Amino acid sequence: MINMILDDANDRMQKAIEAYQRDLATVRTGRATPAMLDRVMVNYYGSPTPINQMAGVSVVEGRQLVIKPYDKSALKDIEHGIYEADLGLTPQNDGEIIRITVPALTEERRKEYAKNVWKFAEHAKVAIRNIRRDANDEIKFHQAEYLREPFKLIKSNADKPEFFIALIPLVRNLIEYSKDISTDPSKSEYIKLTSCLHVKTETASLTVNDIAQIVSNNIDAHRLPTANTDCNIKKYIYNTAEALCGQPTLDEIHIENKIVFAAAIRLKAEDYMISKLKQVMLIEDFNIFYNRITSNQTSELTKKFEELCSPNNNIQLLIKEVNLITPENIHLNSFMFEPLIDMSVWRLKKLYQDSKTQLV
Repeated sequence: MINMILDDANDRMQKAIEAYQRDLATVRTGRATPAMLDRVMVNYYGSPTPINQMAGVSVVEGRQLVIKPYDKSALKDIEHGIYEADLGLTPQNDGEIIRITVPALTEERRKEYAKNVWKFAEHAKVAIRNIRRDANDEIKFHQAEYLREPFKLIKSNADKPEFFIALIPLVRNLIEYSKDISTDPSKSEYIKLTSCLHVKTETASLTVNDIAQIVSNNIDAHRLPTANTDCNIKKYIYNTAEALCGQPTLDEIHIENKIVFAAAIRLKAEDYMISKLKQVMLIEDFNIFYNRITSNQTSELTKKFEELCSPNNNIQLLIKEVNLITPENIHLNSFMFEPLIDMSVWRLKKLYQDSKTQLV
């Protein structure tokens, strides 16, 4: 969001500078230049039209402009437009072309032009100040909700879909690092949470209620989802990502939104690769390969997918981006917290939308 505001401000400031340069080009220095007529607008068939779109303008002998209209019937209109522009120039219309002789500058004229240059500069300064003010008004500083206790904030809002989904990798990590995941119930809970972040055998049957129960078993969470609890967890993640896409603005500081997008992106990518691999492999061979994956599933699927499916360049690049971006935006812990803050939510939103449209 901030980058978009800064880019917009930069573009507008650049246009203000270009307008200032055009204004300066109209100032006479004693020599004739076609740019002197840049501000001349001609009423051509009822529409204000720049003179350089209606006629060729050339310089003769250094101090004379020759204007040759593409439509001779517009000569009078062009002549009138030059007078209206109040450039201090006198056009001479001979029925074929218009000549303008640029007079030598008098001391009085020099002072007048110096004042005009100062006015142009002030106008440009004001324009840039206003653009800077608008950008500053759009960029707001938020209370540092995530700075000291990010996990507490997420846990206290876990009844909201995006916060609940953000809890999944957190609780999974807590189980992995604090319990024995070789025995039940920790083993079963760990596998079910992993099945929310990767397409596993259990993914299709897991519901929001199943995951809420695991969360309750492992952390003190008093607020959990009460709506759509029978919904399949993968569909729930996709629905939440779609709801975020429908929001007109997404705050960069809300890390839970980034986790939702990252999880949805990875699931979309794995669904796609699994579907394609099943088309080119015997089901027995696929099951053997798939069931042997114990870690880095997205990466392992990508290797086999590239080996057997010959994806086109766009798909290949998209899958590589999924592998590069999603891990650091899903694993919410002390090691990955900083890259999660740094990643643009708009980049993740676009990657999700690209995955949804291309990985089908």
